[in-house]
Amino acid sequence: MVFTQKNIRSTLLILGVFALLGALWFARTHGLSSLLQGRVLTTETKLEIPWRTFDPPELLSGATIPSDTHVIIHIPLEIKRIARKVLFGDQGNRIRYWGYCFPEDYDPRNIAHRAPGFPGTMFLSEAERNEREAQRQRLFPQFTIHNPPTSKELTMQQKKIKGQIRHQQEIFYGGTTCYVMTEQPLPVGSDDDNDRLNASEESANRTDPQNHDTDGDGIADGVEVHSFKTDPLRRDTDTDGLIDGIEDRNRNGKIDQGETSPFEKDSDHDGLCDGYCRIIIGGRLCSEFSTTKNCVPGVQVKWRGEDKNLNGKVDTGESNPLKTDSDGDGILDEQEHYNCLLEKKTDC
Repeated sequence: MVFTQKNIRSTLLILGVFALLGALWFARTHGLSSLLQGRVLTTETKLEIPWRTFDPPELLSGATIPSDTHVIIHIPLEIKRIARKVLFGDQGNRIRYWGYCFPEDYDPRNIAHRAPGFPGTMFLSEAERNEREAQRQRLFPQFTIHNPPTSKELTMQQKKIKGQIRHQQEIFYGGTTCYVMTEQPLPVGSDDDNDRLNASEESANRTDPQNHDTDGDGIADGVEVHSFKTDPLRRDTDTDGLIDGIEDRNRNGKIDQGETSPFEKDSDHDGLCDGYCRIIIGGRLCSEFSTTKNCVPGVQVKWRGEDKNLNGKVDTGESNPLKTDSDGDGILDEQEHYNCLLEKKTDC
């Protein structure tokens, strides 16, 4: 159901009543205290917990859902479909939030025919699901072969399991109206460039919301921010001369076998940077932004490394950035490199 501006205020008032009734129903049928502050509402707290509505334009530009607040969001029609981890940010493992989306044909005015419980489909963050499971384990007896359950205990457990709130929704569609509550501020927004960062996260990370790979290193902004933790604004996070997308060849946000680290200049710790970067003769690495006087005055600075052409491959004349002794002759790559320099060869 798509709500129009004409009836949105009356609709929100009725939705608010339903949310309160749903919370009270949950407390009555489960006998549990609130998992998030304010979920089970007493007479004193009903008026203390604020309400907030986010309209489609706010979600398109990005917003932050406040904590401990009843929130109604209207997902813009411009969003065809979006994953939960993108819409609410990929922080569900540490932030506990929950909510439900109303069915498309839901009529909030038809109170008489409303089914008990929450309308629509539920969604819970990973952290919220983990907390609910931990609480369930604390409430349910731990049966063993030496402590078998009685028929009454089995019946009670089955009723509780049947009545549990379960995570149901991972994909959200434009035109949907949902209720959300979170224990910590939650970034929410659309993802126009399909990089798995919503508009709010793009703003926080200063990435381009219309470019899925802001720094052009071959890795999507969302993978850099959430999976790899590399800098989405810098092509070469560790300044070893190799852009992040060459070090992470399959662009999956993990250091797999055969890949160098985008966090370390020298993955095999042999004294030579993985790519081709500025070094001081003697083995100490300097930043690519350093000048000779910023390093050690009077010491010669050269550009050296294991991957001279920066193509991410071990070509003829190059050492392996994943092996300290590439040719297995018992002499470390670093020593071979400096022996070459001492002999004044030009292909070191």
